[in-house]
Amino acid sequence: MAPAIRDLVKIDKEDAPIRPITNWRNAPSYKLAKMLTNKLHTYIPLSYTFNIKHTVQLMTDLTDLPYDHNIKFA
Repeated sequence: MAPAIRDLVKIDKEDAPIRPITNWRNAPSYKLAKMLTNKLHTYIPLSYTFNIKHTVQLMTDLTDLPYDHNIKFA
């Protein structure tokens, strides 16, 4: 059975174009990203806040994280 392709109508655009929505959970890149996220969470304890107010808050949050000097951010 082929996966269903869903769509989302862009009501704010002229002529209401359709944006396709596909499920990428079975894609290799999705699985790789999930594995890397799990590995990173074991070495870098990040909080589960997903919103920041501005870049200054982001820099403050990153500098307050405990880290190993052998870890490099890319």
